[in-house]
Amino acid sequence: MTSEQKRLCYVLPEYSSRASSHAYHTWELIEDLAQRMRIYLFVERADEPPKLPSADHIYVQKFTGFPLRLLERLFMFPLIRLRGYRNFYVHISHFSSLVAALVARLSGGRVYYWNCGLRTVSAQQQKTLLQRIRHRLLNECAFRWNLKMINYLVTGTPLMAEYYARNFGINIEKVRVIPNSINLERFRRPDKEQKIELMKELDISDSNRVVLFVHWLSERKGAQYLPEIVGKVTAKVPAAVFVIAGDGPERDRLTSGIKDAGLEKNVRIVGGVPNARIPQYYALADLFIMPSTDEGFPRVLLEAMAMGAPFVANDVGGVRDIVTRRHLEFITPIGDVAAFSSKIISLLNDDKLRDELRAEGLLRVKQFEKQAVADMFTDMVSRG
Repeated sequence: MTSEQKRLCYVLPEYSSRASSHAYHTWELIEDLAQRMRIYLFVERADEPPKLPSADHIYVQKFTGFPLRLLERLFMFPLIRLRGYRNFYVHISHFSSLVAALVARLSGGRVYYWNCGLRTVSAQQQKTLLQRIRHRLLNECAFRWNLKMINYLVTGTPLMAEYYARNFGINIEKVRVIPNSINLERFRRPDKEQKIELMKELDISDSNRVVLFVHWLSERKGAQYLPEIVGKVTAKVPAAVFVIAGDGPERDRLTSGIKDAGLEKNVRIVGGVPNARIPQYYALADLFIMPSTDEGFPRVLLEAMAMGAPFVANDVGGVRDIVTRRHLEFITPIGDVAAFSSKIISLLNDDKLRDELRAEGLLRVKQFEKQAVADMFTDMVSRG
């Protein structure tokens, strides 16, 4: 890479070391990238000073309110470009990407814009007229304009690259595929004492079969299906206990649904868990579930594989690009709760099959280790 290409402005929408979101993985990847190139980290929101010691420079937006925050970016991005940062990599944020693209066009820079989600599904999930108008103006219009302005759209899997080309008319030559990453050093099984302590805290015994859900409690993540899934599974496997880690708009409805069905003894709703602590919960799991209706590259499947937890998941986004061939048997159609529950039951009753899937997952996840993804990322920026 030339001296200019060795510099990258990485734009993050948020930073929090205590976050339960999978953004924690992104921060770990940036720290690795900062060992390879000079990173100017631009953070839109942070609830604490970002701790990324290898970054060349860190800037956190200071203003509140959309107009002032937009003006702040219009002021800062040209300054960052003047400091020699020719390449901008924008994670998700539409308006940061648009401002970076404007600066890059005027100054000969380059913009990579990361997006990985079923945007057509998100649009359909807006329930009121006001929500649909807002979504159309602030999300869909901004996104489509982005695709015209940026140099490259970056997404997580080949299936997602095809999705964007098919649904948004972007030339496939303008799409780069960089998978999500995982720090395998962090995702190891905790020691026995940690596991025993968490089992006591959650009132789980060795005779239970633990089914884990980790996600934002929303319709997009399939929270509305959980009471029915729990009911169907526990009717056949009474020892099953569902540990639900996450918070969100569907939490109250989920809690009520579980209570109304009389399933409280089979469910532990623990709320949001910082991603830094989430490996402890995977260590309890005999099985992981992902009943989502909207995903791009679900990082929870990497976490599950890294922790040796087989899974049942919906056939959504780029899931088929992530899983092993054997795991395809446990990928079900979106919304088919009967099929989803049946797969859970069959896996909980087959120790040998779970062991085989566990071994396959541990091998597969090595392809997504953060050093390997950092190599791909660095190569992408160097090649353009």
